[in-house]
Amino acid sequence: MDNKEMDGKEIANVLDAWYTAMANKDMRAFAALMTDTFVVVEHDTLLSGTDLVQMLTAEMDELGDAFSFSAKLSDHNIKVHGNVAWCTHRNFEVFGQRDGTKLELDFLETVVFVKTNDQWLMDRYHATKLREAVIGR
Repeated sequence: MDNKEMDGKEIANVLDAWYTAMANKDMRAFAALMTDTFVVVEHDTLLSGTDLVQMLTAEMDELGDAFSFSAKLSDHNIKVHGNVAWCTHRNFEVFGQRDGTKLELDFLETVVFVKTNDQWLMDRYHATKLREAVIGR
């Protein structure tokens, strides 16, 4: 496996670890995968990494044990150029709600990564909804 393939695998692993940390309510691990300058753009919202962590922590606290989350990423298209890389992929997310319903969301996303101290970190995250959220059981 060449360096770009290894980097691509590491980048996919960072994405998986980020979503696993969110599902496990581990905001310390979640935040550790973002640069200090991280920004997420989702629909019409722009949030810093600090604001995103605070928002998710508040949601988790509000929902308590009712909070659940899963993400299924697919169709990764990863490009590496030196210490910068980007990945465009599809993301199917499911959030559990207090009333037992599940909020299902489909996204097309692009994430920009920066390699710092031999570790790939997320610096920009752009997510576009592919359809309106669906509420299911």
